[in-house]
Amino acid sequence: MAVAGKRSHWGLRVAARRSDRARLSRCLALAEALERKGRPVRFFIDEPQAHWPGIGRRLPEWQPEPEPTDAQTLLTAIAAGEIEACVFDGDAFDARCIERAANYVLSIEIDEAYRQPRGHVIVNPGLTADPARYMLPPDRILCGVGFAPLRRSLADVRRAIQRRLADGAIAQPADRLLVTLDTSESTEGTALVLDALSLVPKRGVVIVILDSRAPQLDAVMRRVTAMEAVMVEIDVYDLCDYYQASDLVIGDGGDLLLERMCCGMPSISLAMTAEQQQSIAHATSAGATVDGGAVWSQGKVSLAEAIMELIADGDRRGRMARAGIDLVDAFGADRTADALINLHQRLGAD
Repeated sequence: MAVAGKRSHWGLRVAARRSDRARLSRCLALAEALERKGRPVRFFIDEPQAHWPGIGRRLPEWQPEPEPTDAQTLLTAIAAGEIEACVFDGDAFDARCIERAANYVLSIEIDEAYRQPRGHVIVNPGLTADPARYMLPPDRILCGVGFAPLRRSLADVRRAIQRRLADGAIAQPADRLLVTLDTSESTEGTALVLDALSLVPKRGVVIVILDSRAPQLDAVMRRVTAMEAVMVEIDVYDLCDYYQASDLVIGDGGDLLLERMCCGMPSISLAMTAEQQQSIAHATSAGATVDGGAVWSQGKVSLAEAIMELIADGDRRGRMARAGIDLVDAFGADRTADALINLHQRLGAD
């Protein structure tokens, strides 16, 4: 690797073909942290209007509207000396881009699938991340929730919920539920939760977050319309206000689980993929969530029973909130940015 001289930006290459709200959120969190430390950032993504719905107007002032750029544009910018380091929220189809970029600039991969590293640094922010599974020097492996890039705005929610806990202001019973399950690829999780909620007689107000690109969206919307006190929000980027206004969240076991734990949001977590099952099991053993099972095998009756139990048990929700706060803090993005900047400076001096 040749870490070249005076380059102006760090690049963030987002694998947009599979991007979702959580993936984009963690990339923006890391970008914000790098910017705070004097490292300007450029995003390189495909088809921004299709893959970043509702996000453009919420980007921080320092970040322009995403350009419709791709891997080749990134490589061209690197060759022109415009990029000094690049972070890939890495999917397999970007392998050649990462390998070529690594010949010229520090290349970092955010990876939770234990793929063979193609760049210089791995960031795996998962609850069960295992550094021993990567073939890299230990100082180039950033593993665990301490490196989870979470938006700084979550810290405000965290403080508000901590005050709520200190004041004993835990709703008894919970009457404000938030459902955040689906990516752009599926509505299966939301359909299951709606089936379960139809069996819960006293559930208060429910807000369901959906992606406008999700399949069978119209069918889900029709089901919601037929249910009392259930509302839908489409393409919500920042969930902070929704977290603060909720008593209980039903969500998935990916990055949004880390958000909920950081904030101290009690939750029931459903596995959308086999990989999420391990994270949910880990968080459940720590008392930070309730394992709601896998979407493909869970039944609506048992899920409804879990929802009713947690709605009624404010003390358990309070313990769950404290456990999540103890496990995940709000400084992972800054911690990651500091480590990457230090590595860049050291490798550039070698």
